[in-house]
Amino acid sequence: MDAEVERYLDELDKSHRFSPNTVRAYRGDIVSFAEFQEQRQRSVVKADYHDVRDFIFELHRRGNLSRSIVRKLSSLRDLYRHLIRIGKIDLDPTTLISAPRVKKDLPEALPEKVIAEAIDTAPADTDIEIRDIAILELLYGTGIRVAELAGLNLGSVSDKFVKVSGKGDKERIVPLTIMARKALDRYLSVRSSLTRSIDSEQALFLSIRGNRLSVRDIARRVVKLLRSTSGATLLSPHLLRHSYATHLLDHGADLREIQELLGHASPKTTENYTHVSIGRLVKVYNQAHPRSGKPKEEEVMKITFSARRLEPSEKLKSYVTEEILKLKRYFNGNISSEVILDESGNRKVVDIRLSALNKVFPVKVEGNDFYKIVPKAVDKLEKQLKSQKSKVYGRVR
Repeated sequence: MDAEVERYLDELDKSHRFSPNTVRAYRGDIVSFAEFQEQRQRSVVKADYHDVRDFIFELHRRGNLSRSIVRKLSSLRDLYRHLIRIGKIDLDPTTLISAPRVKKDLPEALPEKVIAEAIDTAPADTDIEIRDIAILELLYGTGIRVAELAGLNLGSVSDKFVKVSGKGDKERIVPLTIMARKALDRYLSVRSSLTRSIDSEQALFLSIRGNRLSVRDIARRVVKLLRSTSGATLLSPHLLRHSYATHLLDHGADLREIQELLGHASPKTTENYTHVSIGRLVKVYNQAHPRSGKPKEEEVMKITFSARRLEPSEKLKSYVTEEILKLKRYFNGNISSEVILDESGNRKVVDIRLSALNKVFPVKVEGNDFYKIVPKAVDKLEKQLKSQKSKVYGRVR
C-alpha cells in the first residue's frame, strides 16, 4: 500500500474524529480498494475516475448492499480530500462518482409494555441477573449506545446523571431515570463479588471473570431478556435506543432535546423519529376521530381466547392476534374470532373459528410448537376466505 495512505490511516487512528468502529470500517474500505488496485497494478494515490468507477462496479457485482457501497465511497472521498489538502494530488477521482441510492429504513421501536414486562419479569436471583437488569434499565432509561455503555466507568455515574463519551470522543450528560438509578444501586451493592482484576477497579459493568463487559456480551444478554417478552425477530440493544427516542417523542419531548440526549451531530438523524410518531398519530386519528371514516380496530376484529390444560402467555396471545390480523384485508365489515389453545405433553393444538362474510370458518392444526402451527392455521383460513370472497365478489387478487 502507498506510504501516504498508510500515514493517513495512522492519523485517522489518532485523530479521534471518528468512533473506533468507524475508523475500523474506513480502514477496511481503503484496504479493499488498495487490494483492488494492486490486482490491476495500479496505485491508490494515482487512481483516476475510471479506477474508482470500476471499483464501484465490482462491489455491485459482488452483491454489496447500497449502504455498504455508499460507506466505502465516503471512505475514499475522505482519503482523497486529505491527499489534496497535503498537496499529494490535484484532482479528487471520486468527484464525478454518484453514490447509489439507499433505502431509508425508519428506526424500529418496541412497545412500552414489552420493555416494561422484560424488565419486570426478568429473574434477579444472582449477581449476574441483577447486573443484566441494570444494563437494560440504563440502555432504555438513557438511550445511550451499547458501545457507550460498555465504556462507562464507576466515575461516569453520579446521583442523577451519567457522563457518556460518544462518537469522536464527544462527551454529553444524560439524566438517569429513577428506575435506572434504583437498578444501578442494586447492582453496585453486589458488584464487588465480580471484582477480579485491575480493570475491575474502573469498569462499571463487569463480566463473571471480573473484566470489563464487552459490546458483544452486552448485546447477547440484552437480546436474551427482550426475547422473553417480544415477538420481534430482529432484536438488538440498539432497539432500546430507538424506543427511548420514539417514546420520548410520543410523550411530548422536543426534537432538539432528544437530539442532545442521543448525541446526534445532525438534527436530520433525529428527525427520522418524527416519521415513526407521525405514523402513530395517523393511526390514533383513524381510531379516535368520529369523522375519520375508518372503523375502530376493536369493532373490526374481536378475538377471544380460551385454553385447555395450559395458561397461554401474553406473548403467545399477542403473536396469535398479530397472525390473525393479517386476514383483515379480506373483509370490509366486522369479524370475530374464537381461539382455543390446547396442550398435552409435546402435543399442541390451535383451534380457530373465524366469523366473517356471513359465515364461520373453522380450522384446527396440531403440532409440537404453537409458533409453527399458528401460521399454518392462518394460511388455511386465508385460503377459505379467498375461496368464499371469490364466490361472493368474483376473483380475489
